[in-house]
Amino acid sequence: MKARAIVIGNFLLFWLFIGSLHGKVLIATHVFNETDFIYWQYKTVKTFVKDDYEYVVFNDARDQTFYFQIHEICRQLNIHCIDVPQTIHKSHDPSKACADTLQYILNSTGFDFPGIVMMIDPDMFLIQDLSIEKMLNGYDLAANPQYRTGNHGIIEYFFPNLIILNMKTLPDKHALNFDLGEIDGVRVDTGGFTHYFLKNHPNLKWIVFNCLDLYNICQNDYELIDNHFVEFFLTHPKLFQQTKEPQYGYNFVMNFSILHFRAGSNWWHMNETTVEDKKRILFDVLEEALSAH
Repeated sequence: MKARAIVIGNFLLFWLFIGSLHGKVLIATHVFNETDFIYWQYKTVKTFVKDDYEYVVFNDARDQTFYFQIHEICRQLNIHCIDVPQTIHKSHDPSKACADTLQYILNSTGFDFPGIVMMIDPDMFLIQDLSIEKMLNGYDLAANPQYRTGNHGIIEYFFPNLIILNMKTLPDKHALNFDLGEIDGVRVDTGGFTHYFLKNHPNLKWIVFNCLDLYNICQNDYELIDNHFVEFFLTHPKLFQQTKEPQYGYNFVMNFSILHFRAGSNWWHMNETTVEDKKRILFDVLEEALSAH
């Protein structure tokens, strides 16, 4: 009886939370270790997003120290913070854990939100003005595709780091599955099973936004360097210097609106000095972008 009362209580709290979200856009991120990123993402969202929005942090920390740190910074910044129950994680594989968390965000909150849902990694930061609603322009979703070559053709699925979903128009939305595994004889990573959603909805109205790898562009694809790149790197020469080393890889996403730090949880296992150096320069860039606005 007690367990049932707890379940009912949590259910009511969930619906009270959904009812308290007044924005047209729900911006949801998930964090389990890098608490610094919460501050900077929140500040850039607050400065550059031009929609009526709610910003929510899903606390996915297994470590108790990080768990309380995440809650504390959210309290200080007055950010909604939702615990991700660690019982959803059946594997220590970080890619599988990420897939589980993304699915939890959708199942617990996203699918029932009466508007647009942006799921964004915590190491992605706005650097110029963006209206998410205007960008989506009535389409069902916006995402960056990934591809694998299977035994019988190309496997297309959504890049999981950033995806924007219009919950008012998205067809069969509960079928959207961010799990990973094997498809057509090849392994797909986090978000791989969104391939089935794409396959089953050939008339899906979706926007493909670009994702430009700075290291590859600076090394090989000079024709992609345009005035946006020139202006950005003239303003931030230290970050340009870092792009000459592959371990410092950054991405520009969505027509230079978002700067992606990449591997913010350090799944690349870079040494601590390298990580801190990269973060220091990133935070300088973000501070300059915020100050110039």
